[in-house]
Amino acid sequence: MDGNQNIDQLAAMRADLELQPKELNLDNLIPIITPASFYSAGKWPGPYLTMQELGITWAVLGPNETMRYVDTKVVRYWEDQGINWRERATGNLFKVTGEIPATHQHNDEKGEPFALFFMQSDGCGPSRLLLHGLISQYLTDEYEIAVPEMSLGIALRSSATDTERTKISELIQTCFSQGTRPVSDKLYSAQQFQECLKVNSTKSS
Repeated sequence: MDGNQNIDQLAAMRADLELQPKELNLDNLIPIITPASFYSAGKWPGPYLTMQELGITWAVLGPNETMRYVDTKVVRYWEDQGINWRERATGNLFKVTGEIPATHQHNDEKGEPFALFFMQSDGCGPSRLLLHGLISQYLTDEYEIAVPEMSLGIALRSSATDTERTKISELIQTCFSQGTRPVSDKLYSAQQFQECLKVNSTKSS
């Protein structure tokens, strides 16, 4: 990114922060996967969920790859308007993703995918790990997830061979150690992740 792009991005970020809740475009609202450490100080201004090292919050995407994280003032406004903003965010994520959730995949000897990678150009690839229904069409209901870096999500078939698992584990370690925004170097049960979201969804605001 050159100097002019940096200036444009900063200007867009300032403009986003100045918008009133009613001016935010709900069509650009999506969930964002983050490190759980974002919330450890107890000062995060908006709703969030956590599961071990992973966290989830919500943001409205803006121009020039910017985003505005949702705060309690915005949530209050939406809920006063009767808007189910969580459902809206997930629906938006489906729309921007389309029918093929992954950007890359690794196949086994039979040509079937054993790992999916999510590196979308909007920088929110890991958010696609929330689209369980789409992912399970490729990996079945039994798979694990990883978020080594905030721009990369990985789904690994639970029945992957030792060789396949080692390959993905090494990739996770590399991306975590070399990434500019590391999240976690672990694999997590997708089922546990989904259950955590269901249980804690009413506690996030």
